[in-house]
Amino acid sequence: MSAEPSLQGNVIETSIALFFQVRRFAFPPIDAERNKEHTQQVARRASHEIDQAAWDNILPDSHTASFTFPIRPDETRTIAYSRQLNKVVQLNSDHP
Repeated sequence: MSAEPSLQGNVIETSIALFFQVRRFAFPPIDAERNKEHTQQVARRASHEIDQAAWDNILPDSHTASFTFPIRPDETRTIAYSRQLNKVVQLNSDHP
């Protein structure tokens, strides 16, 4: 067995560990600051992937977490699992 597959495995494991860092998870999924920003964006009519009913359902859910990950050097996405919708939803606005 060559060292190359082992090296590839190490690279993959390191990449996964770097992507899923603990600091990227938030409990509860929607904190007071995120909720305030969301309320302000809704008032400005910013579009969101998530509807208000799903937001209101996730807001008090202490049994789930949000996960924030980079999509570009200067931009991130935050997602959480909605039990109501039975799917992952995006928490940040489409156009902040």
